[in-house]
Amino acid sequence: MTEMVTNIDRNRRLLNRTGAAVAMSLIVILAGALSGIMLYEIPEKNHDIVLILITTVCNAVIGVTGYFFGSSAATSRQGEIIATQANTAAKLADTASKVTGGES
Repeated sequence: MTEMVTNIDRNRRLLNRTGAAVAMSLIVILAGALSGIMLYEIPEKNHDIVLILITTVCNAVIGVTGYFFGSSAATSRQGEIIATQANTAAKLADTASKVTGGES
């Protein structure tokens, strides 16, 4: 039995791929910035701005990670489970009505 793929499923997959690409990009940027700090001496006049930029990237990584692996992901999985249970209950009710000849 094949499952029907809806536009919502396609959009969810696109969002997951886009989120993964954004998360990976932020991690690469953060790794590059931290490597740069370790390998090169930062001029004193630029020290504060570099730290602010690295903190901003760290916060972005935390936000993206929290969204995709935190409560939003759990809520999405919970919604999928509820939808699956509702579909199963509807199929069982339909099967039961066919077996009993449409009587409730």
